[in-house]
Order: sequence, then structure tokens, then C-alpha cells
Amino acid sequence: MGWIVGCDTGGTFTDFFAVGETGEARVTKVPSTPPTFALGGVEGLKALGIAPADVDTLFHGTTVTTNAVITKRGAPSALVTTEGFRDVLEIRRANREELYDILWDPPAPLIPRRHRLEVVERVYPVLTHHYAFIQDSPGAGRHRGGLGVTRDFELTHGDATLSVLGSRGVVPVWGGEGGLPALGSGLIHDWNGPDELEIGVMRSGVHARQGKTIRFWEGGGGWQDPKTRPPEWVLEDVIDEFVSIEAARELYGVEVRCVDADAALYEIDVEATARLCS
Repeated sequence: MGWIVGCDTGGTFTDFFAVGETGEARVTKVPSTPPTFALGGVEGLKALGIAPADVDTLFHGTTVTTNAVITKRGAPSALVTTEGFRDVLEIRRANREELYDILWDPPAPLIPRRHRLEVVERVYPVLTHHYAFIQDSPGAGRHRGGLGVTRDFELTHGDATLSVLGSRGVVPVWGGEGGLPALGSGLIHDWNGPDELEIGVMRSGVHARQGKTIRFWEGGGGWQDPKTRPPEWVLEDVIDEFVSIEAARELYGVEVRCVDADAALYEIDVEATARLCS
């Protein structure tokens, strides 16, 4: 029987504990060797004075992954998840360290929202034609709401029964502390077709026909007075085509001038903005 070796690889050091067949124990610590941590294991065995061929059993543990998660120093990552589950990392188990503090900031999620991608998964096969943000869909506010997304899809293998259960078609997602409500949700069967039918978001048993485009959309409410949103933020939203020039002027009191639309060059008209805010 040879040596039984335990190896714990950390981000800074790799620790070793070995027991021989006579009961002899050896302990050592060597620097870890990122990104090839296995080299630290080789160096540790050398420091113990044990040849690899003399190792009968090796137990290995590591805190490298744990450290990467805690320090957020791992490789850039993305999350691909079922549509509707994008925010599970932020919702977590819905537990709150400060239960009654509505302004409590939870820990930042491991993967930022822009890197969390949703995939449409259905038991019934569908073909998605269009999936895009809707300009001017978020409720205006110092902190505007989340952008609404429009989805156009069709059934590819026969008819089906369509049900949608929601409440934001009649009462859109509201704003808070002076923020404005968002674009209401909606669903239309045979979008832009001869049999176009507005279904709404609280209906069941709808006969959805193969080949007919179905469009669905929604948006998020704003927080606090839109006129207090910094003009630089509004300009960035215009450049990203999240907010139109008209909405920037009417809702946020910011006059944005187009310099070159093809190059996405826009600038704030400082004098006109000052007049709007006076």
C-alpha cells in the first residue's frame, strides 16, 4: 500500500497532507499555479518527497471555483434560460435580508441581466419571426421602466388552442413616486392579416390557426419624475433607440438634435433643453 494524499487547491496556495502505510504523516504548502493548477499538484508532491507512482489514493478538493464566484473574477459568462426566467438570479428565493426596506439593494447577481438570454421553449412547435425592443414602451421616470419586447411568432404544424392570463392590458404596469406607467400588454392573432383579432391578455380557448402571425408585447413602469432624469441618460437612450426624440422632448424635457442618423450621432441642445425645463 502506498501513500494516501489529500490536496486542497486554492487561489493562492495548494495544501497537502499525506499519510504513508506505516502511519507517517507529511504536510506541505506550495504556491498555486493559475491558470494550470495541476502544476501546483506536481510541485506539492515534489515538496512532500513522494513520487507520483507511490501514491495509492489521491483526494482532491478546490476552492478556486468558489473564490471565482465570490470575487466575480471568473471568465465572462452568460446564462441561457427558458423564456420568462431571465430574472430568477435576482429574484433568488424571494428572501430579503431587510424584509420591510423597500429601498434595500440586494447583492449583484452572478451574471448581469444583459448577459442572460431567454429561449422560447414550447411543447407545440412555433417559428419566431421577430423579437425586438419597443421604442418608448417603458414608463418614463428618473429611472425609466424596462423596455417592452414584441414577439411575432406562428404555429408551424397545425392549429392550437391559445390561452393568455394577465392583467396589464387594461391596467399597465404603473409608475412610482411620479414615474409614468408603461405601455400596456397585448396580444393580437393574425397580426397585419385579413383576420386580425386583438385578444388582450386575459383570455382562454382562442383558436390559433397555423401560419397566422401572433404578436405579443409589454413594458415596465418608471420611477420618480421623468424631468429629473439626467439629460446624458436620455441622450444615451435616444442613441440606443430606446426613447424617441419626441418622447425625450415631451416626457423628459430634453431636446436632442440629430447630427447624423446613419452614424448614430446625436447631441443635446442645451439651450432648448433649458427652455423646456424652465
